[in-house]
Amino acid sequence: MIRKIDEYNKHIAIICIRVPVIGNVDKFISDIKAVVEDNPFQVFNADRIAGWKHLFFATVNALNAFKHDRNKTKTLQMEILLYASGERQIHKAIELLGIREKAGKIALIMLSEDREKLEKATDVLVKSVRGELSNESLEILTEKKFQEIRAAYNISDAELKALKAINSDEREALTKLVIEKGALLSIGD
Repeated sequence: MIRKIDEYNKHIAIICIRVPVIGNVDKFISDIKAVVEDNPFQVFNADRIAGWKHLFFATVNALNAFKHDRNKTKTLQMEILLYASGERQIHKAIELLGIREKAGKIALIMLSEDREKLEKATDVLVKSVRGELSNESLEILTEKKFQEIRAAYNISDAELKALKAINSDEREALTKLVIEKGALLSIGD
C-alpha cells in the first residue's frame, strides 16, 4: 500500500513480505538497500506490527520529530523504529521489532517523493528476496497475534477496556493503544 504524506511531499510504501528464510540479517538488509537506493526504509518483524496505521503514524511522528528538532536519533530510519516500538532506547526497539534469521514475515516501510519509484521498488524487492506480498499479515487478524502484540507492548486490561468502551472493535482499540505508546515518545523529555 502506498499513501501520500502531504505535509512532507513524500509517499510511503507500507508492505509485508512473506519470506521463506531471511538468513543473514545484515546481508538481507543490504539487499533491500540495493533495491531502494537512497530512499529511507526500515524493516520490522511483522508479527509485532499492529496494522498499517501503526507504521504510518510512527513514520509521521518521526518526520515531525526531525522537522521540529525533537529527534532522538541521527537517522530517520532509527527514529521510525523508536516511534513504532514505543521505546526510547534503540537496543530495546530492535529487540521488540527487529527481524530475525528465521522470521517468516517482514514489514517494510519505504519513503520517496516519487510514487512510481516506490511501486517499482516494491515489485523488485519482493522478487529479489524470493518472497510473496502479504499485506494482510500486517493487520491483527488472529487471536495469537492480538495476544502477542498486547504482551509485547504491555497493554493492560484497563487500557484495553477503557478504549474498547469508546470503540467496540477490540483489534482497532489495540492498534490505537500501540500508536499512542509511540506518540508518547514525543513528550516527557
